[in-house]
Amino acid sequence: MKWMGLAASLAVPFVVADEYLLNVFILIWMNVALGSAWNIIGGYGGQHSLGHAAFFGIGAYLTLLFFQEWGSDPWLGMLSGAALSTLAAATVGWICFRLRGPYFTLSSIALAEVLRIITINWRSVTRGAEGILLAPDKIPMIFGQPLVGKLPFYYMMLGIAIISVALTAWIARSRLGYALVAVREDQDAAEALGVDATATKVLGLIVSAALVSATGSVFALYLRYVDPDTVLTLHRSVDMLLVAIMGGMGTVFGPVLGGIVLSGISETFRAFTGQANLLLYGIMVIVVILYLPGGLLGALRGKGRH
Repeated sequence: MKWMGLAASLAVPFVVADEYLLNVFILIWMNVALGSAWNIIGGYGGQHSLGHAAFFGIGAYLTLLFFQEWGSDPWLGMLSGAALSTLAAATVGWICFRLRGPYFTLSSIALAEVLRIITINWRSVTRGAEGILLAPDKIPMIFGQPLVGKLPFYYMMLGIAIISVALTAWIARSRLGYALVAVREDQDAAEALGVDATATKVLGLIVSAALVSATGSVFALYLRYVDPDTVLTLHRSVDMLLVAIMGGMGTVFGPVLGGIVLSGISETFRAFTGQANLLLYGIMVIVVILYLPGGLLGALRGKGRH
């Protein structure tokens, strides 16, 4: 079944010719990648970040800065964004994970908001609220081929989604995954068994941040534009959380299902209900949270968390 799904995903561009629908599929895989990355620390680790937009924005901004402003390879920007995101994650995590309570959630929101304010005011580098727009002659290359049109970005976003899901599956069965779940369920008991709770959560956050940053880099190249209100808002962070909640937190394929359903329904609501789409979208999310605590995947399996 899983291999059939992968084969169908690879075949989509050969079946779907409509540019709008192909764009929807790109956004679906982006949300799958982001939801899976958030799920590592939020679902398995139980640390609910509301500031993952910070890592998304770091990757997006550094990629376009390297390419547009500094005349360097955008892939160097992607690597730099991932490195800076892991550094930020390690710093915030090492400080906040030593404490109990909502300190990490609040700090993650603060990190994203501080970065948003910096990008708005540091106009000499980030161009402020105007954002950074790639010049028409700036065409990113990969393996000597120009990234033009939607097809290459479809496969790039699908590739990041596959990596995120595969890495989540590996972590779930690794020592790190078992330690994250143990800390989530009972941190005192986990520490009594020899688990370093702080180091475990920091490592989970680092992996999550790097994946989110890489996704932000591809998104920036696809959109060819980045500004604070596109990549550094609370809405962007909440979307990642909702994908995991909708599909099923703490599961490997929950965010996959959540990303597909949320993206598809959101675009459908937008097309047929206009301004009412956010209201309907919100009602649907509330219903799932109240009546399907294990997410859609849990409902399909007839159980809660797996």
